[in-house]
Amino acid sequence: MTESNQTELTAAQVFDIWARLRPKDQARVQWVMKNYGHTLAEALEELSLLERIATHESGHVCAAIIYNIPIISVSITADTPHLHRGNYRAPADIGLECMATLCLSGPAAEMFFCGPITDGSDEDDIAMAKDYLTRAGVNPLRIGVEFNRPRASAEALVRTPFARHRIPLIAAALLRHGTLTGDEIGAL
Repeated sequence: MTESNQTELTAAQVFDIWARLRPKDQARVQWVMKNYGHTLAEALEELSLLERIATHESGHVCAAIIYNIPIISVSITADTPHLHRGNYRAPADIGLECMATLCLSGPAAEMFFCGPITDGSDEDDIAMAKDYLTRAGVNPLRIGVEFNRPRASAEALVRTPFARHRIPLIAAALLRHGTLTGDEIGAL
């Protein structure tokens, strides 16, 4: 483990965790060990991170689906996990706010399904959302106030019955495959 306030797991703790995993979770851990060359302890830690990343990216995907934003692909295996979207043509008065909400739906999903974000994984999304609001003509002095609307929209979006069903489904597919195309997401 990397943070100074955390301690390394003992071999007994690692194997105790392994013994309590369901067979499908053991298969996921084995996949991480094989594909990343990790020890069991490293794989358990990596899997937790990958689950957060997959959930985060799935939040972006759900927002894209809801706003009818074309999805080219989504990946958790790239150096920078990301949603690759197509061109979006929304009504002029809401397009940039929808894009800001799309940016914030990843962190909202991660927080809702996995708990608080403590590693800064939301910083790029927040910066992009603020950039979209600036492009929408929001006074830079009011960005903090105006930022609350797309943040609340993203938090509400990931709590909808649709998203509560789809986010875990998409995240599980991302954990199995690493990358999904828009067609593969549509087929889930």
